Amino acid sequence: MDVMPFLDLDVDGRSGLVGPSQKEAEDYLSFRCLGTGVFNFLITLKPTSEGQDDVVVGKLGSYRWPYVGYLMHPDHAGKGYATEALRAWIPEFWKHMPSPSEGKPGFDYIEAMTDGENYGSGNVLMKSGFTLFGKQEKGFNSPTLGLRDTNVYRIARPGTKLEESGKVDYGKADPGFVPRLIEPEAHT
Repeated sequence: MDVMPFLDLDVDGRSGLVGPSQKEAEDYLSFRCLGTGVFNFLITLKPTSEGQDDVVVGKLGSYRWPYVGYLMHPDHAGKGYATEALRAWIPEFWKHMPSPSEGKPGFDYIEAMTDGENYGSGNVLMKSGFTLFGKQEKGFNSPTLGLRDTNVYRIARPGTKLEESGKVDYGKADPGFVPRLIEPEAHT
């Protein structure tokens, strides 16, 4: 498996890769890229000439429903590539992820979480139609920065309302937490 494009993306250690080894990258990618709910893509620059190799500048997708995440190489951040990719990805993900109204396990929203101080990522989400849905104090244990606050963003499936998606109870900070859906109510 050629994992070098992913290692190149993680120049500042934010993706969760711990150490830039081939084995660690393969383990990370296996966890994030295998399974029935996986819907991931690389973000590449458009070729400027025929025969030009793809230039990987980021990754975007979901390794489990209903979550989306993305990572941009710092040299290409702030240029609109993540927003463009996310806007194109959302309608395709709705086709991929079932709605509970279809009688199958699924969701009527997509959720993204960002570091509470990652304003650029929050802007990408809001430009793509997401709403700041909630905040979790000390909800993520970053390998490089320690416990961090988390902003939770959601976007509703067309034809549904975000208020009907339910509130998520994240419990105490846990680097491997799995959100639990509790009774639907208007979020604040």
